[in-house]
Amino acid sequence: MKFIDLKEEFDEYLNDKNRKIDKDHLETVCKIYKQQNTCRYIFLSSIGHVCMKNSPMKKELDRLANNKKMSGISDNCRGLGENFEKKDF
Repeated sequence: MKFIDLKEEFDEYLNDKNRKIDKDHLETVCKIYKQQNTCRYIFLSSIGHVCMKNSPMKKELDRLANNKKMSGISDNCRGLGENFEKKDF
């Protein structure tokens, strides 16, 4: 498996306040701590729990979940934050 430097490549996503998941959403939609029902896109960052669905991490998280390589494998909503595929780089 290739090492990914999250600090370098994903800092803008991990610290995006538009991706921060509020407590109610985290519990009712993301279903945190509900084993397989937990959303696969939850990350814990310096600003709290954030959604990485609409980020470059989505493809790898989908692969890991489909191969049952993680405990939270659900896809529970459309995600938070701007979709990175629509951004001009």
